[in-house]
Amino acid sequence: MKGALSFLLDTNVWMDHYLARPQRANPATRLLRQAAQCEHVALFYAPTTAKDVFFLLERTLKTTARSEDAELPEGAAEAAREVAWACIDNMSELATTAPIDESELWIARKFRRDHGDFEDNLIIAAGERANVDYIVTSDRQLLAHLPAIAITPQRACELIGQR
Repeated sequence: MKGALSFLLDTNVWMDHYLARPQRANPATRLLRQAAQCEHVALFYAPTTAKDVFFLLERTLKTTARSEDAELPEGAAEAAREVAWACIDNMSELATTAPIDESELWIARKFRRDHGDFEDNLIIAAGERANVDYIVTSDRQLLAHLPAIAITPQRACELIGQR
């Protein structure tokens, strides 16, 4: 083992995992499985990611349960909420929450000139605070703006395999 690796996973990585996107050879799921089997890999997520994952999963599941122009089936809203809660519980089992406070908000605002996406900037700031090696994302814009620290789930798997 050459040393520990630490990754902060962006919201889209968690969403790809929980919604099985893409269905074949899901790189997000592969990364989470591979990391869980390696004691030298530490995973992190921002608290804002947990909030976004909960909201997006619950909304997506409700939309999926709804027929076109129809009401939400009875019990579907509660089921969607319970699934979202289960995914948040799963996130906390697989990864550690990276701290965010006023200083990360300040840093996120300072990144605005270079990268205008506030949510991405909070992820970057949380990653800096947690002192992670890489931010794992499927966001093409973030990957293009920060090629030294932003990597794809596929690249994260490659790095784990090299350790």
